[in-house]
Amino acid sequence: MMEKITIELYSKNDNYKEIIGFYKFFLNYVKPAKMSIIASFTNKDYNKKFNEKKFFEEISDEKYNGKYHTIFIKGRSLLDPSIAYNPNRMYVSMYKEIYMENKEKIDNFISNIFQKTSADIGFIEDRMYSFLQNEEDIEGFEEAGGKLIEDRVVKIGNELKIDTSKNPGHTKTINGLPVGVYWKMWIGHGYYRYLSQRKLSEYDNCYENIELEDGSRKIVMTETLDEFISEKTDDMKRDFREKMELKKVEEMLYNLPEEDIPDGELLEETIISKDGKAEYTLTYFDDNMEWMEKAYATKYYLIKHLLDEEGNWISEDGEMTKTGWLKNLDFEKLYNGEI
Repeated sequence: MMEKITIELYSKNDNYKEIIGFYKFFLNYVKPAKMSIIASFTNKDYNKKFNEKKFFEEISDEKYNGKYHTIFIKGRSLLDPSIAYNPNRMYVSMYKEIYMENKEKIDNFISNIFQKTSADIGFIEDRMYSFLQNEEDIEGFEEAGGKLIEDRVVKIGNELKIDTSKNPGHTKTINGLPVGVYWKMWIGHGYYRYLSQRKLSEYDNCYENIELEDGSRKIVMTETLDEFISEKTDDMKRDFREKMELKKVEEMLYNLPEEDIPDGELLEETIISKDGKAEYTLTYFDDNMEWMEKAYATKYYLIKHLLDEEGNWISEDGEMTKTGWLKNLDFEKLYNGEI
């Protein structure tokens, strides 16, 4: 199996105006077999064999402008390279070899579109390395070739899990924004609300730290990707995490006010109570209990889990479940842990 890298750009702003250029550029490097558009506001799935002319005609339709939708083009298998878009995220999975042969051109494109869309954060990472740094399931980790480190195994409820927080390259996505250390990173003005612009501009324990034209930055941790995923650079990753105070960034993202969270297609969302003792998982539905994005949903299904001091579930079984009309759900009580 050929190694793959992923490229992701996140933004709180709708980036629809750049969608045509985004797909046209990356179709030079990804050869898809299928195209899919999921748009809950239409309550229909669009799945067809990939045809470039028809694809661009469809995504140019104004019915998608200003509405949340996901556009996905892929190979015959889920493991094949793919390109995906929604108004808050652009994603590309491609073969590592192809990226390396065209990295200067691809990086320049990313820098340009990052600035055009006023994105918050973007990155390039090794797909397998990311999986191994973030996988909590021991069996899945070992099947993927990971070597288990004893002091990173913890008991959660009745199960043994991997404490990924001890991995220097672990990452998270919190309230729609990623946080972590990646091989190549683009940091925009929106992200400076959580991470110090001054500290980032002064950071020099990396291969490159470049200021872009609009004041956002491109950080390259090591000259090669192989260097970055090596254990030899674990201290460098820990240094970035410590000096950029990523723990504080995580806390700020967990405590974002609702209006600062990207709108997105919230088919499901997780809410942590203010005291950190309860986690609620909300899934949104229409009148017929078919999945529906939050903006158009009328019903919900709620699962509550109690959390221990480290933020882990006390039990895999939910403390309670509840179904009801969304208009009657008191979100303030959820945030206060009173449901």
